[in-house]
Amino acid sequence: MKKFAPLLLSLLAMVFVSACVGGTTTIDPNNGLKINEFSADRAIVEQTDLVSFFADIQNVGGTTASCVRAQLLNVDSWRTTTGDTLSLQGISDFNAIGFSSSGSFFGNLCIGKNFCVSVAKGAGGLSLSGFIGNIFSDLSKEAICNKNLFKNDAKLQQVFKFQEELAPPDKERNRPGQSFTADWTLVPPVLPEGLRTEFHPAVRVTYVYKTTASITIPVMTKNEYESRINLGKPVDATFKVEHPLGGAPIKVAVTRATSPIIVNTDPVAISQNPIERATYIIELQNVGNGIPTPAEFTGAPGQTGKQGGFVLGAVTLSGSGVQFDDCLGNGVSAALNRGQIASPVFVTPSVFTTGNQQLLLGGNSEILRLRSDKKAPFGCTLAIDRQAWTSRPFGEILMTFDLYYLYNVDKETTITVKGVEGNTPTF
Repeated sequence: MKKFAPLLLSLLAMVFVSACVGGTTTIDPNNGLKINEFSADRAIVEQTDLVSFFADIQNVGGTTASCVRAQLLNVDSWRTTTGDTLSLQGISDFNAIGFSSSGSFFGNLCIGKNFCVSVAKGAGGLSLSGFIGNIFSDLSKEAICNKNLFKNDAKLQQVFKFQEELAPPDKERNRPGQSFTADWTLVPPVLPEGLRTEFHPAVRVTYVYKTTASITIPVMTKNEYESRINLGKPVDATFKVEHPLGGAPIKVAVTRATSPIIVNTDPVAISQNPIERATYIIELQNVGNGIPTPAEFTGAPGQTGKQGGFVLGAVTLSGSGVQFDDCLGNGVSAALNRGQIASPVFVTPSVFTTGNQQLLLGGNSEILRLRSDKKAPFGCTLAIDRQAWTSRPFGEILMTFDLYYLYNVDKETTITVKGVEGNTPTF
């Protein structure tokens, strides 16, 4: 037995080590980027000490993070290693914003005037793209994310670090999300002798992220519904909300729903009103550890934008004879109320066009602002063509969300700076 003891101990040690370093890659359901660490190499410093800051940032969500920017904050009174005060004056106002050679400009996601990423709308949906001046073309991530500005401006590099994109975790291959590290070296401020002051340097990580979601709503005719009830058969009344990409800090939720939608296909009912309506209360919820940045919307490149909601995106309907009736001011009834279409046109089947099956969340979505409870609710009424369901006893309607936004996460550390002999001011 004794001669097997060393072998047994070795095997146990191998199992223990493999358990520690192996692990399973997971996706954080409620976040995109996570700041694993933000620290300084010293806790107490004097005016001549060099202080190094370190930030470790990782993508733990379900999709690629674009245009990642780490900014060092709360260091306004600190100095560079050459003794100069930190200054961001003279930063270029050049914006590398989005466009597509085959698409059209949709809107900006901006932080002030110096960092904008734009979204283009093309045949394939919404995407990040870029333009310089008035020359429209598909450009690299460097142009889209303004990396050239960061590379060429030494003042920016005093407090900013930049990464074009970070890939998400890959559960199938057991690979964690891509990481990005940033470091800065600064000199603390000069304080009078005997004074000890706590400083709280912080890092803010800003990035472009995407939420995709779908709402599946069961539909059945009134005859089908009543037949199932009379026969004691189950009626599927459950709508489904899914986020196929997994983790993201902005989620879509339905807090009130008509489910299933019961369509009255009786000829008399159709003659009196060809439209069946169903209303939903939908929320965009901030479930992450940070906050989204309000979006800026412009009518054309170079124009001054107006602030709107916090997302650029599209909500698309698919299903037989369905369209938006009134959703964030869009849809048939909304157009009718604005006098854009006449009442007789509204009640004919010809009104069901693809133009009323997609809602763009852009400059018209000013009401989509997060409240103090981190929610942005809105009502959405769907219109269903009853005639289209006369030959369909049951089916479903799909509502998909394709949302872009800028998101910020912060983390801070604490450093004590003490004044030393010789720093007493003279008068």
